[in-house]
Amino acid sequence: MKTDRSRRRRLPAALLVVALAAASGCTSLAPANAPPRLIVDARPSEGFAPLSVRFDAGSSTDDGSIIEIEWSFDDGGSVTGWAIERTFPRPGRHEVRVVASDDAGARSAQTVEIIVHNTAPYASCRFSNDAPIVGERVQFDASSSSDPDGTIVDVIWSFGDGATARGTRVSHVYDEIGAYLVELTVVDDHGAANRLVHPFSVHLATGGGGCGGR
Repeated sequence: MKTDRSRRRRLPAALLVVALAAASGCTSLAPANAPPRLIVDARPSEGFAPLSVRFDAGSSTDDGSIIEIEWSFDDGGSVTGWAIERTFPRPGRHEVRVVASDDAGARSAQTVEIIVHNTAPYASCRFSNDAPIVGERVQFDASSSSDPDGTIVDVIWSFGDGATARGTRVSHVYDEIGAYLVELTVVDDHGAANRLVHPFSVHLATGGGGCGGR
């Protein structure tokens, strides 16, 4: 008798579960939408400025479909696309934020770091005479020097006779005949330097010439 009563007490609860499942019209819940699985490839991720990098998110996947890939850069610019190319003209550490959005509104984000090294400046000079006579004033010009990823902030001349000067355009007079090495050093805004050395002859007859190069 106790067994029968126990069964009668449990039976309504079991019937209630079946009734609720039947009323809902289903016996299981649909799985929730998963965000995209974002996979980003950046090559090269490090190099000298100006550095061109190709970004590719083509290996990313989703349980539905990815409808947009957005790339945002630390200079404020942004662009969309599965694969893009970007040039970083300035040295430093640059962060690129990538966001993938799927057809159900889910999103995934990732940050990629690009390291750009400073490129040394290019030293180039010309002067009015590389074979002057004693006492002649020679004009030195480094205005053709350049820096591909910044600016030149210092120009230093060493004339080989103990005298030095600073500036893009300077002049100098040699007091004695002889062979000298003129050194030009240019420094950029990130501290990189480049030096150019050119032989210089001072005598009793005039000549002419110029110099240029790294």
